[in-house]
Amino acid sequence: MEVVPPVDQQAKANLRQVWDKFLEDKQRHVKAKTWDEYLNFTALLDKLGDRLNFDALQTKEALLKITTIDQTRRMLQYLSAACN
Repeated sequence: MEVVPPVDQQAKANLRQVWDKFLEDKQRHVKAKTWDEYLNFTALLDKLGDRLNFDALQTKEALLKITTIDQTRRMLQYLSAACN
């Protein structure tokens, strides 16, 4: 039996990298209004900074501190889609 070393933290994708990949994939296929909404959500993610992580409850709480309930709900839906 071989012991596998832990994954280097630098090698793991962070949520912002996942979001950027999602945007890259969607850019060619969405309407201008949807793209503008994605850019607004990107600004929210930038505001979160270090508080942005894969823990949905922590991310939800952090988003609620800087935006509305509706924006938080939609942002979490988009993040969920980006992670799938």
